[in-house]
Amino acid sequence: MKLKLFACCAALAAASSMFTSAPVDAASPAAEAATLDAVPGKTTCRAATLNGQPGKSAELCVTQGSFAHDVYDVRIGGASVVKGIDDATTAGIASTYDGQPIRLTCTPVLSKPDDVTDAQIESMRFANPKGTHEELKRLYVTLHTVETGRRCAINDNAAELFAVDVRFQ
Repeated sequence: MKLKLFACCAALAAASSMFTSAPVDAASPAAEAATLDAVPGKTTCRAATLNGQPGKSAELCVTQGSFAHDVYDVRIGGASVVKGIDDATTAGIASTYDGQPIRLTCTPVLSKPDDVTDAQIESMRFANPKGTHEELKRLYVTLHTVETGRRCAINDNAAELFAVDVRFQ
């Protein structure tokens, strides 16, 4: 049983290192990004001014799924332009509006646990009985790092049109 649990934790740690390489740290807020507080089971929108396109209304809407994917929807002039689930927006999804390419990319914002105690670090000993204090600490932090939001950027070919920091409750 311990071997299976160790294999599980080792695989999770390896997978999470791939996941944590691209996302943004929650401690570094985006410059000039609006914020949107997503609400589970509801659609929440944040209006924005399009950079370089005065008079055009735009918004990012997020429907946070309850134990399901979140849906991200970019609307320009009231029309849905780009729409997709959270997993797809990590790599970016694209469409066109008035013949112009529009791309939505939402990278995860991760929060690491603060002030990890020696007892919490030692609780990882079952997963790596011969691990050093630092190895066990890294494992604890990896397993307890959570996605607290997404940093969404809406771009055309030339520049960022607007950005929104989505925060999860």
